[in-house]
Amino acid sequence: MTQQTQTTAGDMPNPNLKLLLVEDNDLDVFMVQRLMRRLNLDFPIIHAKNGEEALAILRPDPNACTLVPPFVMILDINMPRMNGFELLDELGDDPMLAQIPIYIVSTSTRQKDKDKAMTYSIRGYVVKPVTQTVLLEILDSTDEMTDTPISRQG
Repeated sequence: MTQQTQTTAGDMPNPNLKLLLVEDNDLDVFMVQRLMRRLNLDFPIIHAKNGEEALAILRPDPNACTLVPPFVMILDINMPRMNGFELLDELGDDPMLAQIPIYIVSTSTRQKDKDKAMTYSIRGYVVKPVTQTVLLEILDSTDEMTDTPISRQG
């Protein structure tokens, strides 16, 4: 028997929130969608299969970002065409996009990847699979967002 988790009004993330999920693995995308349904969260998930697709969503016109805040990005590291680190470099070079709150969610447990991720001002690094608790923490964090650029530190 599966346990259905109910969220109360005080526990709900911002109802205007949008989630940009940059993930090439369809099973991982399905799992996030399933967790959202299980948590009774009904807001848009915009999906990109790699960094290039994410940039096309965020910056179809070099002078404009089409994804209006508030939104949060969940970013995989290992993807084809443009990986997560390459996307972070692109975003950090763009003042309009450098403020995006980003959480890296990856299968990588390598310290090298974690250390590299921490050279960016990301909000967090999570090893897959994403749990209900982790997803809620990511989504709830949008209420306390500040202007934190993602450009590389040091």
